[in-house]
Amino acid sequence: MFKKVILPIIFIVNSFQSVGQTSRTFFDSAVSKDNGRDTSEALKYYNKVIALDSTMWQAYYNRGRLKNNCKDYSGAIIDFTKAAELNPKYQDAYYNRGNAKRELGDLHGAVSDYSKAIEIFPTDAAFYINRGIVKNNLKEFADAVGDFNKAITLDSTIATAYHNRGNARFGLKQYSLAIPDYNKAIEINPNDARFFYARGLSKDALKNHRGAVDDYNLAIELNPSYGHCYDSRGFARLQAGDKKGGCSDLSKACQLGVTSACNSVKMMCK
Repeated sequence: MFKKVILPIIFIVNSFQSVGQTSRTFFDSAVSKDNGRDTSEALKYYNKVIALDSTMWQAYYNRGRLKNNCKDYSGAIIDFTKAAELNPKYQDAYYNRGNAKRELGDLHGAVSDYSKAIEIFPTDAAFYINRGIVKNNLKEFADAVGDFNKAITLDSTIATAYHNRGNARFGLKQYSLAIPDYNKAIEINPNDARFFYARGLSKDALKNHRGAVDDYNLAIELNPSYGHCYDSRGFARLQAGDKKGGCSDLSKACQLGVTSACNSVKMMCK
């Protein structure tokens, strides 16, 4: 999942005129603990705020954000839903609810929430990127390309947008178009092994097995425990006529937990 660098902690200015000073004190304490990454204490204070004022959407949103960070996705969805009910125009409530739904496997629900966030605020690249990623998961590759195109138009510096557009084009079997996207992702961030691995898969699909091996080498340099990359490099080496190297890679992939590689060793490396 693509995430914004910072999920906003909502501050309130002049919005406590109709509630007691105690609510404001608790909210301020919650935000202070939140900023200090004291999650358990922040949650306690947000609970107190909500107990005193059940109409404060900011407290529900912030509590949902913390629950999301703690992987309590069901609880986060409840809080983001309440925040959206109280403030239907706050786009991040829908966006983060979509993220939580995605974590729980509700992909269509996630797309719906990302779409609502985009309807309210159509200039945030993150909304399009995450919707595109979910569409990739749903194998709606052509629609996903459209989302990544929009994200790149809004912000051309996000490597994840190019990487995932490449993945969508790979899904469409447009391997020659996928490679330039992976090139751009690597140009922006040359330290992500996934980008080299993905480019290697496209080269493999184009039967450029030696070029694929070069990319898998780079990916493994960045992530020596990349089991699936050893698996793919093993097959690429076998295709290039290097049985010893290929079987060595498949054995390594098997050791790293890639079950299919274990079967491949038995079948191809006797």
